[in-house]
Amino acid sequence: MPLLDTVVPVRLLRAIVLFALLAGYVPSAAAAPPPDGPLLVGAATDHYPYSYLDANHKLTGFAVDLFDEVARVGGLKIRRIIGTSADLNRRFVAGEFPVAQVYGYSRGREGPTWFSAPYITLKGALFVRRDGARIDSLADLAGRTVIVGRGSEGEEFLKRTGLAVTLVPVDSADASLELLAQGRYDAALTSRLTGMAIVARSGYRNVLPTGPPIDDLTVSLCFGSHDLDRLVQINEGLAILYRTGDYERIYRRWFARYEPTSFTPQELAYYAAGVFFVVAVGAVWMSWHQRRLSHRVARQARELQGMDAELAQGRRLRAVGEMVGGIAHEFNNLLTPIVLKVELLREERGADPALQRELEVIAGAADRAATLTRRLLTFGRKGEHEPAHVHLSEIVAANVDLVLPTCDPRIALVVDVPLQLPALFQNPADLHQVVLNLLMNARDTLHDKLERDTAADAKVTVRVEPLTRTNGRGLAGGQRLSVTDTGVGMPREVLERIFEPFFTTKEVGRGTGLGLATVWHLVQTCGGRVGVESTPGVGTTFRVDLPRESGLPDRPATAS
Repeated sequence: MPLLDTVVPVRLLRAIVLFALLAGYVPSAAAAPPPDGPLLVGAATDHYPYSYLDANHKLTGFAVDLFDEVARVGGLKIRRIIGTSADLNRRFVAGEFPVAQVYGYSRGREGPTWFSAPYITLKGALFVRRDGARIDSLADLAGRTVIVGRGSEGEEFLKRTGLAVTLVPVDSADASLELLAQGRYDAALTSRLTGMAIVARSGYRNVLPTGPPIDDLTVSLCFGSHDLDRLVQINEGLAILYRTGDYERIYRRWFARYEPTSFTPQELAYYAAGVFFVVAVGAVWMSWHQRRLSHRVARQARELQGMDAELAQGRRLRAVGEMVGGIAHEFNNLLTPIVLKVELLREERGADPALQRELEVIAGAADRAATLTRRLLTFGRKGEHEPAHVHLSEIVAANVDLVLPTCDPRIALVVDVPLQLPALFQNPADLHQVVLNLLMNARDTLHDKLERDTAADAKVTVRVEPLTRTNGRGLAGGQRLSVTDTGVGMPREVLERIFEPFFTTKEVGRGTGLGLATVWHLVQTCGGRVGVESTPGVGTTFRVDLPRESGLPDRPATAS
């Protein structure tokens, strides 16, 4: 983008700056293809089950089918450039084509690349051999050899844990599970859904996932693009597929077979044989067998629950940001001429006080609309990250002072925040928004409870405490923020959707459904984690674990 010459009129300069602020981005340097020509899309041949060559050397996969439908509903003409994942990633970064069909989101990849809304979110899992070493958790990996994707999130995750493991990098999940099945290493780390698909296709009867999904290791697959205008079209196409149910149809075609199901015939036969031996051998053997069977069933139950949690998480959060591009684009188209015309009228009719007051009303309304647009952009685009040393106690105190005047006098607000806790190196604006949204959520649920029962106990407790365990994400030295209320609580079906954008239990006009979704997004961005526990009629507790330093890759070194 050329620099503005110093002789550009002030009014024109102001208009350009206002438009840039409303638009929220600077156009990418990568040139978009001509309107008449096809959109070039990189498609991997070795990324099963998302993009690969089948037995007839035809390109297929979940991401292939999904992008075909996005192109269809969006009226896009496409031409695919195929190659291995490693080669395509290198060429995509070099700008040889504008769109990547399978591109995993990570903060290190932000910059000239824009990401679509995640079309699937995968949780990591350990895979082992049935006849191999006993490995049930990350702690059991100490002293073992573990196969990981070269340069993957899994490789970085294991390095952060500090476990004494020997890493064996390979180029694909296919290669890692093949080596594991051959008995050459102890375990493999990949996403659970991908690994189970590969195991089923390859017929590895001695390979299985172990332990629950790794909550601290998630991979979001997106469409990557150097062209923001194209990305807006892609996001709009995803939103249409989601609304029409076509996304669910494609998803179930590829992954329904891996949904949690009842016991297989082989497992039923195994249990029947066990019952036969129990009867034959007697009461002593039966007691031993029951203990063994109980352990096996509990382990399978954890695996099934983990699969269900992963698939449910993908379905709930894949909508994050899908409609953001289109909504923001339309808002900007509407707001830009309004704001510019107000500025012009202010300068040309400055002598008319009555008109100036009317213009103030219009400008205020446009500013509120622009604020809403920026909140939506939080989910679909990159924001400004300016971490600094901040004390969580000061942020809590500031937001308590802000929310307290809006609370019913019957609400007791208890703050338990040690003043001597060390500073965190985080984005202050993000932390303010997290604390404020949690406090307002607690206030609103207590107001609802008091409307039903004027004599009800109404209390909010805000607590900050140091974190002493790493939790697998390098959180040692960080701090935990807890916000507990004695409000109406939430049933399970509401709790499962609480962090979805636009989901709200409030009546129309009392909430946008963005507050808790914003909390989840900001905490994930800084490298932390957020959890919630709730009991209907008793209350709710939100826990936010924050690392000592922001997860941003370009942060400066901090004082020890």
